[in-house]
Amino acid sequence: MKEVGGFSPYTATEDIDITWKIQKRFYEVWFVPQAVALIQSPATLREYWKQRKRWALGGWHLLRTHKDIFKSWHWRYLWPVYFDFVLGYLWAFCFVFGTLLWAISSIFFHYPLGISPIPAWYGALLSVAGVVQMSVAAFLNYDYDRNLWKTLFWVPWYFLFLFAFGAFTVVWTAPKGLFGSLTGTGKWKSPKRLKMEKPDIRG
Repeated sequence: MKEVGGFSPYTATEDIDITWKIQKRFYEVWFVPQAVALIQSPATLREYWKQRKRWALGGWHLLRTHKDIFKSWHWRYLWPVYFDFVLGYLWAFCFVFGTLLWAISSIFFHYPLGISPIPAWYGALLSVAGVVQMSVAAFLNYDYDRNLWKTLFWVPWYFLFLFAFGAFTVVWTAPKGLFGSLTGTGKWKSPKRLKMEKPDIRG
């Protein structure tokens, strides 16, 4: 971390930024499940919206501050990650404006056009896949959190907040993310948290 200059003050998502900087120095970053970190999500929709906005804004910052990876062939292994961000943000614009078109055409013309936000068969398929994935995660992480299975009920609803909130925050932060100043963007206030009980972790 010292070699890459530490955390950057020019991005709202400093963790992803420093990961990319470490990989640009040709180091590998690995996931270690044995490293237990206790975190807590925002407790209200308002705080969740603020968090998602910061994450979306940080994505724009990443696209701006790491576009230099295309200057060197040696960084080509980071190109797919960069393009994944770009495609994800393009999808967000398609979803938001497609949904607006669907709502306007449904209300005023009684003939829906665009993208319907109401889940169809693909929504059900996505929910089933999410429940299966979470079930596997609960099984693999039983040694670290014995109560993780209790969250299965919320998994299908999670996608609604993940995709809808995420898409709207990407569009909302686009002007500031693309054209705003990067100075001081690494400073942010943590959302309010509720006091959580000590998790049931095996010794």
